[in-house]
Amino acid sequence: MTGDPTHAPAGTLHSSSGVSAFTGRPFVLLTWSGSSGQLTPDEARTLALDIIAAADAAETDAHVLEVLKRLHVDEDARARFLLAIRERRGQS
Repeated sequence: MTGDPTHAPAGTLHSSSGVSAFTGRPFVLLTWSGSSGQLTPDEARTLALDIIAAADAAETDAHVLEVLKRLHVDEDARARFLLAIRERRGQS
C-alpha cells in the first residue's frame, strides 16, 4: 500500500518513493509496524514480483487442496501432494 503510513492501521505495509539528498539516487521506502527500510528500485520491483508470485501460489494451493478434499483424499495425502507441488515450483 502506498500513502501516508501515519494514518493507517498497525501492521499495514507502506511504500513510497524517494531520492537521496546526498547521492541523488532513487529509492523506495518500505514502512511496516514502525520499522522502515530502503530498497533500490530494482530490489523493490523484484520484491513486488516475488509477492505477486507468492499470492498466486497461495491461491493455487488453496484451490488444489479444496479439490482434493472434495475428492475425499485424506489429509496426509493432501499435505504430501502440496509439498510435492511446492518442491516442484522451488519453494518448501
